[in-house]
Amino acid sequence: MARNTKVYDKYKKNNLPTPYWNEEREIKEYVYFDNDNLQVYDELSYALEDITLVSLYYPFIDKHFMSYKKGRKRVYNVVVGHNHAHSFEEVLIALYYSPESFKIEKKDYSYYSEQELEYLKRVQNYLLLIGLKDLGNNKINNNRFRNKLHKKYNECRLIKMNSRNINKLIQGKIDFKVDKYYKGYSIDDFKPHKALIIDEKDNYRLYVDIIGTKTKKAKEIKGYHYNDKPKDNAKVIVYYINVLEILNK
Repeated sequence: MARNTKVYDKYKKNNLPTPYWNEEREIKEYVYFDNDNLQVYDELSYALEDITLVSLYYPFIDKHFMSYKKGRKRVYNVVVGHNHAHSFEEVLIALYYSPESFKIEKKDYSYYSEQELEYLKRVQNYLLLIGLKDLGNNKINNNRFRNKLHKKYNECRLIKMNSRNINKLIQGKIDFKVDKYYKGYSIDDFKPHKALIIDEKDNYRLYVDIIGTKTKKAKEIKGYHYNDKPKDNAKVIVYYINVLEILNK
């Protein structure tokens, strides 16, 4: 269906990206005219790239599809190799459709912030946890978006622990985790819940039940490794854990 460009006529004097809610498409667009030529973008980053000639650059490796015409047919080749994007959203799309092959080489870390690298790593690890595979071709089956493992883990809370304590949970040497006490904590607010435990490198290690809690003094806790050890008489919160599944030893 052809786009109705008449709705943009009121912006004919606008030469900078102007936010516009497109009722027909139900999406925010960025609209402006460049020498009477209508420009419409769904992302502000691309509109700004167009008017400033400045672009972002995110290099990565992924599985993607190269196409070429062979006679009257268009042929698609599957390629695992270098690719790049001009927005972080496009990086996420590449990761989402090729979680097994997606990789950022160390020499390219400087193109990303520390937060972005951590975010991508955790998202990738979760997609792999729930068994999401690379796309095999350029046709996406709707079954890809009906994931039984995500349904299982969907309501889990996320807990970060150091590897030493995770290994002790696996070995049965401890059955708890310790948090710093905070003002406003009340045992009455606690409700048993399921959680996924990740380590320092954001690897998903355990699927657990958090079954209870109580407060203790730090000196009462035995066999627990602290990243930042509290004073002996400091109050801490202890959460008791029942390991349901070892995801990664």
